[in-house]
Amino acid sequence: MTVVLFLAIFVVSFVSLTGELTELTGRADWWKAAAAPAVATVTGFGVGTAAFLSPLAGIFLAILAWRVTRFITADAHGRRRSLVGKQVRDLVAAAAGMFGAGKTAAEVLEAAAGHIGDPLAADLAVCVARSRGAREPLPRLLLDLAACWDLPELRAMADIARFGEDTGGRRAVSRGLVRLGDALRRRDRLLAERAKGVAEPALAAWVALAILSGGVVTDATALRSLFAVSLAGRVDLALGLGVIVTLVFMVLRLLERFREV
Repeated sequence: MTVVLFLAIFVVSFVSLTGELTELTGRADWWKAAAAPAVATVTGFGVGTAAFLSPLAGIFLAILAWRVTRFITADAHGRRRSLVGKQVRDLVAAAAGMFGAGKTAAEVLEAAAGHIGDPLAADLAVCVARSRGAREPLPRLLLDLAACWDLPELRAMADIARFGEDTGGRRAVSRGLVRLGDALRRRDRLLAERAKGVAEPALAAWVALAILSGGVVTDATALRSLFAVSLAGRVDLALGLGVIVTLVFMVLRLLERFREV
């Protein structure tokens, strides 16, 4: 019964703090996405219970382990997506020049695939094959890429290609891509300024967390006997860990909001 109670508290706490269970269960491959966080959660619960003297501390550390594991996974995906975003901006600049010179969509994609590295190069090679073989139009190819990478830049390219082909042909596509490239450069400058503004408070928060975490670890090791003698002491130790977990959640959310832009 005690185990069931602690599991119920964990589930309620986790859903209220992260809201990620709904997101995971809605995915076809939810079990793959949840495998590593689930292992980290079980490990965190065991370590927290043993190191901080109570299952309550185990619940806090389990929630933290899940959250940090999910953040690391999402951050790796975000970095890969950011790399593709930079490659797309290079593609916009190159495509504007080539369309302006009268190149066809297949020629533009083939040239770009030869100069842009992975991961985007492999996708562009597939687009070249589809363009030459099935004669699929450029807007459809770009929209498929946009759906794959969830990049608004590719959707904008698709819109420009579609409207350009309907109105002024390759020259119109070139002019639209030049304007898109200018807009993307302005956005990059704004994001760089925002990154500088976020970096300083985030660094200060991590330093404060390191200091507080050192205090909690000291309590759980050097001063362990003082907390172990009573239930109130063990609860106090667990609540100290809970404060650290809450602060980590706040910092991670700050970083996620910047990454979502």
